[in-house]
Amino acid sequence: MATLKLKCIDQVLEWETPPDPIYSGNINIDSIAFEFCSLWDNFTKTVVFNREGADTILVLLDSSGICKLPPEITQESGIISIGVFGINGEERRTSSVIGLYFDKGTMTDGVPSEYTPDMYQQIIALCNDAVNIAQ
Repeated sequence: MATLKLKCIDQVLEWETPPDPIYSGNINIDSIAFEFCSLWDNFTKTVVFNREGADTILVLLDSSGICKLPPEITQESGIISIGVFGINGEERRTSSVIGLYFDKGTMTDGVPSEYTPDMYQQIIALCNDAVNIAQ
């Protein structure tokens, strides 16, 4: 299990510590943690994962700034791009993009057990959690 640590100062995204090796085929064990400077306070933050030739995956960050690496991204070895953007009312802040290489892992059936919910599904889940807490 690896936790990748990134920091974002103004709009520059960089590794807080060198990333541990991650191998393709991992599902729901590797995480990514973000630390933001105060310019990002009060922004709702979304991580953008992209692999050339594949769909872009968006994951909302909670207040801890940590999320699991999406299974769609870890399916194959190669380079992925990671960035983040934040929304605060009418304002949008973006970061630079950083690359991460996945080494080839042991062969599996190649099919993740679950897929990352799209942004709409993530927002609905957060609303449902808020309703449950309020009750």
